[in-house]
Amino acid sequence: MSIEKTNKLKWINIIDTKKLIIGLALVKKGFVAQLHTHKQPENYYFLYGSAKMALGNNILTINSPKKIKIPSNIPHAMTPITSFVILVYTFYKGPFKDIKYTYLQSTL
Repeated sequence: MSIEKTNKLKWINIIDTKKLIIGLALVKKGFVAQLHTHKQPENYYFLYGSAKMALGNNILTINSPKKIKIPSNIPHAMTPITSFVILVYTFYKGPFKDIKYTYLQSTL
């Protein structure tokens, strides 16, 4: 396991197999979320904090605790509105290195 980090985002994949990815992310306020898609469905489990989230054509306000299902190929992005957000993300197909992200022009 390695911890990936930037100034506003830290994440770690706790489980990273062909059948399951479970990761934990700490996202600090000020993180600029770029809309993206991937063919694998994803779940976000918000454990702490509040965020704005683009999901398809909707902008949602998310307050933890909350589960968000992200369908396949749906544009999405998240940015905290509290000082930070802690979330767990899951994919039911991996490994993580094989998930192809397509980044879109806009940010949240």
